[in-house]
Amino acid sequence: MNRREFKKKLAAAAALSPWLWNIQLDQMQHEIIYPNPISKGDTIGLIAPSGFISDERLNRAIANVLDLGYKYKHSAELLNRTTGYLAGSDQDRIKEIHDMLNDPEVAAIWCIRGGYGLTRIIDKLDYNLIKAKQKIILGYSDITALHIAVFQNTGLVCYHGPVASSTIKNYSKACIENIFRDPTKLSAITNPFSLKKRNSLYEYQIINPGHAEGQLIGGNLSIVNSLIGTKYQPDFSNKIVFLEDVDERPYRIDRILTQLIDATNFKECNAIILGVFEGCIPKPEESSFSLHEVILEKFKDFTIPIVYGYSFGHTENCCILPVGMNVIFDSATGTVISSSDKN
Repeated sequence: MNRREFKKKLAAAAALSPWLWNIQLDQMQHEIIYPNPISKGDTIGLIAPSGFISDERLNRAIANVLDLGYKYKHSAELLNRTTGYLAGSDQDRIKEIHDMLNDPEVAAIWCIRGGYGLTRIIDKLDYNLIKAKQKIILGYSDITALHIAVFQNTGLVCYHGPVASSTIKNYSKACIENIFRDPTKLSAITNPFSLKKRNSLYEYQIINPGHAEGQLIGGNLSIVNSLIGTKYQPDFSNKIVFLEDVDERPYRIDRILTQLIDATNFKECNAIILGVFEGCIPKPEESSFSLHEVILEKFKDFTIPIVYGYSFGHTENCCILPVGMNVIFDSATGTVISSSDKN
């Protein structure tokens, strides 16, 4: 089916679901583009588009950038613009993003932390500017909203991976260096959790075996869920969906997954990769299902490849998953590679 025929079929459905029509049109307008690579010694722009930043977080972010062999730049007012739980007003944070994009010295953008705040501003960003500058945008947690909004509005691939204030161990360091050097490749993405670590939350588990190919979409589960009903709601059809969360008790994960499955076309995805759900355990005194019982129950009718415990999210040894990249996933080996590398 060519593009014109597809539009005609969507138009026929528009009277029944104009909201779906708008989403589908918005998500089919952009070709996939990759950001520019960066070299050692280039300057990385450190931004705080969500939660407030402490001295400790900023210093840790700076140390990580320097250790990787890059220079850094951040807003001079960064530590003085805290507004409640936000790293400044909405306008402050919008301006910071636009300033880093416009700055010719800044080769890539690395978010210092997540928290909350991006859903307040993603509708006010200059996506023409983002597309024109084609800079790497790296981060996770609340940064999920930025990744999805940027990709849907521009086609620019974004990178779900460690925030700049993370503890960067060798595995994550290799992933970051590979993406900075070549944003089109995924040469370091293998799952490191071969050893049982602490408890079952860190074990790589194959729920449904298999391999699948598709476009990566996802990030933090709570943030993805918060986009339901907005124009940034992802289209999950034929996608490889990756999800993780932190400090949500099992009944909350149950509630979020129930809404995601019932309110979207989530069931049409090609595979599901679940990260480490750090701290997602019941309180000792409460009657509860375990996290794994919730996951098995919610996905019991799915026949696609599904794994739990992949190396991303709020955990050590965090890999980078590019939102928008076409990839191949193999549950047996726990590998994700770009489709262009399959031969």
